[in-house]
Amino acid sequence: MVIGVAPPAQATPLCVNPGGTGGCFSTIQAAINAAANSGDTITVAAGTYHESKVLVNKSVTITGAGPGQTILDGQNVAPTGLGLLQVQTTFGNVTISGMTIRNAGLFNGTRAAIFEQALVPNQTYTFENLDIEGVGSTLDYGFYSLNSQSDLILRSSEITGTGSNPVLLERHSGPVDID
Repeated sequence: MVIGVAPPAQATPLCVNPGGTGGCFSTIQAAINAAANSGDTITVAAGTYHESKVLVNKSVTITGAGPGQTILDGQNVAPTGLGLLQVQTTFGNVTISGMTIRNAGLFNGTRAAIFEQALVPNQTYTFENLDIEGVGSTLDYGFYSLNSQSDLILRSSEITGTGSNPVLLERHSGPVDID
């Protein structure tokens, strides 16, 4: 009798490009939905991606070609839930880097380019090398954390054009490193 142990799942590289060519997805959300393993990586090519909401609900690393090159544009369309880029996981780490995030839509009178909320502790959310552009209206936040327990890292990023706080941490109970 042979008893074996399955090897741990390997992270899968996924890609996004504006045309969805070469085995890549055409939207960031489609790549996130396809990610199966904790730690999958998503590389987003240069281009503008018109998505009113991108929900990161699993442990992934999303890397763009750089601010001004990879652009997530919400086109001011109202998302379901707060935030153009919403990061809400129940396990695992998330890293978002190398892109511009702009034109978040209004949700219940509030606008946020990035919204994060870790409902359990011991998750690290890293946001780096981002250009976050507000639209200059009241209650317009670049980065909004609400009731989160994440270990939050926000570094090497620029937030401009917000009508309210560029960064709002409301009842955030995890460690915070903003650089």
